[in-house]
Amino acid sequence: MRLKNLLTFLTVLAVLLVSCASEDENIVNPPPGSVNVGLRFFNGVPDGVARRLLLERNIQTLPVNSGAMSSVVAAPSDSSLLEVVAGTTTELLTADRQRFSRNSIYTVVAMADSATGQSFDTVLLFPSTAILGTVPLAQVRLINAVPSPDLRYDVRIGCPSGPSLPGSSVSFRNSSLYREVPPGVNVFTIVEESPTGTTILGTYECDLAARRPYSFLFFRRTSNAETSIALYDEGDSTENLERPLTTVSERTSLMRVLNVGSTPVSVVNTSTTQTLVQDLAPRRLTQYISLPTCERTTPDVFESQFSDGREAFDSTSLNVRDRYTLITCDTGSNAQIIIVPPTPLVYGAEGASKVRVVHAAARAGSVVVSVGARNDPTAPNGYSPGSTLARDLTFDNTSGVVLLPPGPLPLTVTSSSTPTTIRAIGSSSIEAGRSYLIIVADRDGGGIDLLVVEDSEENKPATPIDDAVFARVVNASVASDVVPASLGNVVTDGKLFIGNSFATVIPQGSTSISIGGATSTVDAIQGLRILAIRADGGGQPNVITVRTAPLETIRGSSQRRVVNATADVPFISINYDSISVDPAIDEIFVTRVAFGETTVPDRIDRERRGSFYVFDSDTRKELYRLPISFGPLGNSYTLVVMGRKETGYSVLVLQEY
Repeated sequence: MRLKNLLTFLTVLAVLLVSCASEDENIVNPPPGSVNVGLRFFNGVPDGVARRLLLERNIQTLPVNSGAMSSVVAAPSDSSLLEVVAGTTTELLTADRQRFSRNSIYTVVAMADSATGQSFDTVLLFPSTAILGTVPLAQVRLINAVPSPDLRYDVRIGCPSGPSLPGSSVSFRNSSLYREVPPGVNVFTIVEESPTGTTILGTYECDLAARRPYSFLFFRRTSNAETSIALYDEGDSTENLERPLTTVSERTSLMRVLNVGSTPVSVVNTSTTQTLVQDLAPRRLTQYISLPTCERTTPDVFESQFSDGREAFDSTSLNVRDRYTLITCDTGSNAQIIIVPPTPLVYGAEGASKVRVVHAAARAGSVVVSVGARNDPTAPNGYSPGSTLARDLTFDNTSGVVLLPPGPLPLTVTSSSTPTTIRAIGSSSIEAGRSYLIIVADRDGGGIDLLVVEDSEENKPATPIDDAVFARVVNASVASDVVPASLGNVVTDGKLFIGNSFATVIPQGSTSISIGGATSTVDAIQGLRILAIRADGGGQPNVITVRTAPLETIRGSSQRRVVNATADVPFISINYDSISVDPAIDEIFVTRVAFGETTVPDRIDRERRGSFYVFDSDTRKELYRLPISFGPLGNSYTLVVMGRKETGYSVLVLQEY
């Protein structure tokens, strides 16, 4: 018994030792509050006197001259009194201790009073912390240490007419919040605002690193000097944290013009009187044209004039070295300009294509633009099931960027309103590492054209992509859980589970279909829809191919049809609400639908409750029961009856478009 107790004690002791060994060291022995806390000192008093920052425990910076920044010193603890010393004279000693947050570097700025502009007055602390976001962006802010109550400073992104980095100009003794900007070379314009007006101090470029905080610091080195501007990398703890600001000498941007209107058009930049193009024919794209930028604080205004006299105006802030597309289009009796901004930076785009959608079809209303199922070797089933590129996009708007794998580009344009109708179907292709605009435009004579324009294309006809055919592939076989599936070159190595399907777009002409070892070839004809169903009727793999005109989509009315894709029921019937003993009194929906047969669509104009009874036409044995109201009026459906005796039967409800 004693031995048993000893073993128990040793076991408990071992568990305790292991538990202690696995404790979080930061919990058992928490680090001091000063861990990863640093302070640097900027002497913003323009009087020529060197100063230093003194903390508790005699921690201090080296003396720094007016307009200079010290290196970082470690905080003595999680709080400290702050003392500013000039020579041996204490100019300021804070009455209260300043508390610090971990993983932060504080920039302590000594500032002059605004009355004389040169006498030391106060200190302000501006913290910066490590950037922990998942997106590798830089962060930039503005600090105004110029001792003048009448001067405010702003940093514009790009040219003087660009958006304000802080949101609005910043007054003396204030700073802005950080704003995220892409890493790499950025262009900024420095603007000074005074009671007498706005002055452009310069347009500069700088190289920013990802996940680093930066500050534009405005100050004066002497009381009567011009304002100085420094860009500091606050992630650098040395005194060499200033980063170069290089004046931008070549201030131009590029713009091309695309005319999707019905008549020739001329375009002028009215801000500079520069003519971009004269009498550009419909469906024509110009070369990129060089435009001067950064010459004014107001946006550039563009005017288009069609040959029949219709005019349109639009404006934008052009940025240095960026490329723009100006689209001219019709709005019935009026004209319209759509200025498409440069393709924004998107992270994780390596090996992908960048795609945006531009709505330039005034008669189309709000639309949804989607890409159908297509090859995707990274997907578990070998294809992407399709995705929305732009939802509820209205005229004169451009969508955000969507990344797509390169390859075939099966496109559909549908109405945003219900019932959903397909407005256009097209097929194109895209390449890796390129950026594309998908332009939805009105077609002469009615309908919609789709144009796919790559960012580097210029000086060429803008030809709409070919009309294509909507197709759906369904696995109604229960022979195995998953089968291989392919459809032309759009999906070449896909996998379909039981009861699953994919919808996509295929070019007009002959297209091969392979599903689970069964093959077929279909002739895709414009205006028709294709439904390919893998089934096992008669014990043999089959592809049931249905090629018909689209079912109607009319508000308040629906069409429905039935396909027999069962493995062992030669004929199926469907009744409303029951299978009666006397077939003569059956309320029939469809009767004796043979394997592989598709019924003629019926039409309903009112909602009805109850159930569809699916049964074997010969034995009158019930196979499946389906609620009648499986979808709202306005949408149309195909009911695919599938299964076999051993596994049971079911009905796939496919909405038609």
